[in-house]
Amino acid sequence: MSIPISDCHTHTNPVKGLGMKVIAKKFRDAGGWFLGIVSLPPSHYGLEPTFDGYRKAYDLIVRESESARDIGLEVRSFIGIHPADIDKLLARIGIEKTAMLVDRVLELVEDYIKRGLVNGLGEFGKPHYKTVPEAFSLCEYVTIRALEIARDYQVPVHLHLEQKGIATTRSLTIITKLVGISKDLVIVHHADTRTSISCSQHGYPHTVLGKYELLRSVLSSIPTAEMTLVESDHIDDPRRPGVAMYPWDIAISIDKLREDGFDEEVLHRILVDNVVKLFGAKPP
Repeated sequence: MSIPISDCHTHTNPVKGLGMKVIAKKFRDAGGWFLGIVSLPPSHYGLEPTFDGYRKAYDLIVRESESARDIGLEVRSFIGIHPADIDKLLARIGIEKTAMLVDRVLELVEDYIKRGLVNGLGEFGKPHYKTVPEAFSLCEYVTIRALEIARDYQVPVHLHLEQKGIATTRSLTIITKLVGISKDLVIVHHADTRTSISCSQHGYPHTVLGKYELLRSVLSSIPTAEMTLVESDHIDDPRRPGVAMYPWDIAISIDKLREDGFDEEVLHRILVDNVVKLFGAKPP
């Protein structure tokens, strides 16, 4: 019997890419039952990086989430300000105008959460590349504000962080303690094996790319996988097809792991049980 497939962090672009009317159906036909749909920067949708551009991008996520639900999937939707957005805004309009804009957008994010239009925040976080000092400072501020909103409304938040194992989780633990948010709501996105191990040790849910080699490495290192979820991080960009991977290809990786003799109870845990526990999703 096949194991239901979940993808806890994926993107959609109905303007330039496939969009959810195609993605959700192909995913469902491959055994998919749950999607976590995360907003892309406005520029991906041909929108200006303005307050109105963010509002239109968030409205798109609301509509795309409904499209996936109409196809029969369990869906959770997330909106945020990607750290790469802040780099681009700083270069375009400077620090003062960027700071004012992100405050307005954060108020918008909170409003969408309050009105029940989306289910959580994401993605927020820190640059994992060289950038100007003010970008690091502003990203830190924006991330802390996102954690505060997630705390106040008791919703999950996806964090885009550097993948540095214990250095990442120790830093995160200090921040989450200061904010007063439960670790259960803080999802470390796109974790590598080292960071996945540290997240498990420190009690953080985390998404791991559904590539066979990475899942094999993680599950060999963390046999119980109590905090592990699977993602495709598919960006739905026709210029870069299949990046990071197609959601429906997660099923291929899981089939290979089953052939390798990995415990089916553990595979069910990362694809179903942990998703139900974290997101309150109705199990398949």
